Amino acid sequence: MESSKDQMVKLPSFDGKRESFSLYWAKLRSYAKIKKCETGIGRIVKGVATRDPHLPTREDEVETLDSTNETDKKKIRAASHNDIMMACYIMSFATAGLLRMIEKSKSEEWPSGQAWMVTKLLLKKYKPTDRISKSELDSDLMNLKLKVENDPATLFEAIAALEVQYEVELDLDRVVAIVMRVSPELYHPTLVTEQRIQGDSLDRDDLEDVMHDLWRISTARKETEEDSEGNDDKEMSLAGLMNMFKGKCFSCGKVGHRSNECRSKGGGRGNSGGRGRGG
Repeated sequence: MESSKDQMVKLPSFDGKRESFSLYWAKLRSYAKIKKCETGIGRIVKGVATRDPHLPTREDEVETLDSTNETDKKKIRAASHNDIMMACYIMSFATAGLLRMIEKSKSEEWPSGQAWMVTKLLLKKYKPTDRISKSELDSDLMNLKLKVENDPATLFEAIAALEVQYEVELDLDRVVAIVMRVSPELYHPTLVTEQRIQGDSLDRDDLEDVMHDLWRISTARKETEEDSEGNDDKEMSLAGLMNMFKGKCFSCGKVGHRSNECRSKGGGRGNSGGRGRGG
């Protein structure tokens, strides 16, 4: 009987996107381990899934096995694990394209499908180990970008995600080269200085920390400048209000300007004076 803790474990889902596979695969294997059916995934050797040697040759053979026989017990357990993993794959796949892999795993000998074959198809498509995958990694690294307004932590997170996806660990020199290439020039002097200071003890965290500090300073300075400009506008507006004439115009009688600033035509003191001079 499953414990309440096991029942709370959620089956991961997969949307068929390459960048989502590494996380899905790690969660699925953990899920299978908790459910004690990890052998149903198949035996994975050098990135290739192979059949569990205890899995019966035919699906209908399971019904003829003797549960009191040790050899048959292993076959029954292998068949049970296969059924559970097939169910996991079916429920976790979110696209019709992925469900086609389920159909490809079915045969006359195993009408319900074999989970290790689904695993093999998944790894072949999403975790290739050939030279093409190395080229794909290089291409993905070249496409990384960091904008001035973005926290540098997002860049290092993206690099880490690619390492997980392609199951590689980039050496520090390559990480430095990538960071220098994709980051704004704002960071370059600081990165060079940090390398000189740290020397051989430099690591990836040092790069991220010094870039994050510079980003925080730059962001705070920009916010301060924007606040200062806003305050200047407010002060100018307030000064204008303070200097505004509060009396009435002798010409038109309106409040807010003097008669020599009046734009109204006709009437008022100015016209009266003009008639006197003219008379």
